[in-house]
Amino acid sequence: MPFLPDGMQGHCTNTGGHLGSVGMPTHDVSMNLSHPITVMNVDVEFEVRSDGELMGKVQISRGGIDWMPFKSHPRAASWEQFASWMEGTA
Repeated sequence: MPFLPDGMQGHCTNTGGHLGSVGMPTHDVSMNLSHPITVMNVDVEFEVRSDGELMGKVQISRGGIDWMPFKSHPRAASWEQFASWMEGTA
């Protein structure tokens, strides 16, 4: 896992993909780190936005991944559950 120097922030923007696509929302995912970390006892949290509006947060820990929607109940998955879901075997 790459690390960022102290105080740096990571940021990724997805503008919807294909050339010529119209009306696709812009997705922003950001991560703020005060110092380099290995995910051990501290979760890594990402904010996810669509056209500037907060959709929710993703928390990554050694035990799994959690999705915390802005206006709904959180959902959690172990890494095995997440892998099965992403591979289409869940």
